[in-house]
This record gives sequence, C-alpha cells and structure tokens, in this order.
Amino acid sequence: AIDSEQVRQLIAGGESLTVEFKGEERDVLSDRDVCENVVCLANGDGGVLLIGVENDGRVTGARPRHGSSTNPHRLESLIANRTVPRIMTRASLHEID
Repeated sequence: AIDSEQVRQLIAGGESLTVEFKGEERDVLSDRDVCENVVCLANGDGGVLLIGVENDGRVTGARPRHGSSTNPHRLESLIANRTVPRIMTRASLHEID
C-alpha cells in the first residue's frame, strides 16, 4: 500500500504516464470518470490516480463519495464491478497538509 509520504513524492514529481491528478475544485469526479481514468492507466503500465490534486499539483481535496466520508473498499468494488475485464485496485485515503 502507498503511504502519505509516497503520495507527497508523487505530487512533487508531477503527472506522468503512470501518475494522474484529478482535482475536484470545480466539479465532483463522477463514478464513470473515476473508472475511465483507471482504465486509461490500466491500458498503459498501470499507475496511480490521485483524486483531489489539481493538474498544477495543488492539493484541493476530494469530496466524500459515500455520504459524509469515502470508503476505500466501496471505491475498489465500484471499479471492479464497472470494468470488463475487472480491474482490481487498491484505494486509500491520505491527509496531505
């Protein structure tokens, strides 16, 4: 699993073919958008999708996906159930300064 320090390093390194930032400053990222981004990463060499990070690297935060919070296991299930073949992911929540 990835830890908060690794997340900070990924943000500092910027976007690449294996690191994608998706901010929610303007609009909430839909379930469909999350799945599409995961599929794009999976079609390459895999990678990390950081929700709540703008393209310029600013951390603006992710909105709760399940009521007042986000359940990483529900997010993993969503992605697995909406992709064919199923894409198995690991989701985690991190607080960044």
